[in-house]
Amino acid sequence: MRAFVAIDLSDPTGAEIAALQARVPVGRATPVDNLHLTLAFLGEQPVAVLEELHEALAEISLPGFSLKLAGLEVLGGRRAKVLCLRAYPDPALIALHDAVRSAARRVGIMPERRRFHPHVTISRFGGGLGAQEMARLGAFLEGMGDWALPNCAVSHFSLFESILTPERAIHQPMATYPLAGLFIPGR
Repeated sequence: MRAFVAIDLSDPTGAEIAALQARVPVGRATPVDNLHLTLAFLGEQPVAVLEELHEALAEISLPGFSLKLAGLEVLGGRRAKVLCLRAYPDPALIALHDAVRSAARRVGIMPERRRFHPHVTISRFGGGLGAQEMARLGAFLEGMGDWALPNCAVSHFSLFESILTPERAIHQPMATYPLAGLFIPGR
């Protein structure tokens, strides 16, 4: 089963991100119900291992936090593949990421080793963009590159199954894990 652990952003930020997506001049928008910030991509895993991971994730005890999503960037190197909304790498977000990766390693899953680059994919470009499309995207980014959402409260994270279909990936939550109360700086 193909799986990942993420913060679900389909609600309440989904409508605001969808309004931004409608303005992107190229690419295919990520469906609102698939908007998320990946904490750990797990790849294909046996159900028994995911059941062990579920138990390990349920033991994570961290406070909720406020997530800042601001600024747009293109990922994929010279061949632009996706347009993303950047997430500020807050210490609470990093702590959750580290705890999830540690839980995965304890049950024998080796998550990807690349540096954590928190973001939300809002549009995909398939096989890349041609010169005209790149120019349109560049003009869009000049005007919208600093776009930001109001901070959103993160009160839980989820273990998802990713089902690949010819049309799109469908992300089904398998389990959700609460964070302990929302930490509000200055209170």
